[in-house]
Amino acid sequence: MKSVLDLDCGNSRTKWRFEGNLGMVSRGCIPRLDQNPDRVRVSSVSISHEKLRSEIYRSYGVEPEFAMSTKTLAGVTNSYFNPSELGIDRWLAMVAAWNKVKTTTMVVDAGTALTIDILDDSGQHLGGYIVPGLESMRKSLAIDTANVQINSIDEASADCRFGNNTRQAVQHGLMSMVVSWINQTRLRAEETCGAIPTTFLAGGDRRILMKLLDYDCRSEEELVLDGLEIALP
Repeated sequence: MKSVLDLDCGNSRTKWRFEGNLGMVSRGCIPRLDQNPDRVRVSSVSISHEKLRSEIYRSYGVEPEFAMSTKTLAGVTNSYFNPSELGIDRWLAMVAAWNKVKTTTMVVDAGTALTIDILDDSGQHLGGYIVPGLESMRKSLAIDTANVQINSIDEASADCRFGNNTRQAVQHGLMSMVVSWINQTRLRAEETCGAIPTTFLAGGDRRILMKLLDYDCRSEEELVLDGLEIALP
């Protein structure tokens, strides 16, 4: 059986999976492995295909295979008029998520950007949203506000209660805003589809959201990588 390296090149980091092992490297880097893979499958939203192709061939001696957003895949139908405009990470994540349950689905990816995509029980993508992620919002506030310099948001600060100091006011406020938005979108999806969506959480901030959402969610670290397996079997 051929060995396969899967790469999810995101905005902040590159996640990889090889021979049952999972890891992360800095954005723009590829992992150093004990053996060269026979195949390399790639999802990239942040690095040009040409740059990756050159680096992967130089490192492993194989031509990479790049996943592309398409009109349909594995029972899922893209809602975009031009399917290729849909970010490949969103596309692969929603294809993987829907194929795990094959019912009304909400995919929340909490990374540098925070995205939500909705699929009905037939696999039709109804559309989605893209907003800044928690860290992006925090940094924006720090840049544009003179006296609001707040440390990064992490699991320990996962709280939506009223803040009693500036740090809490910012951190709890951002989390309260994001949680309210996710809940509103979930309700809209239920009204549109006639069913409560199964909610998948992905991305680096998913653990924070798991602590704050008061309904069952599926925390899935490898949705994009799982989608690569479907797109490029």
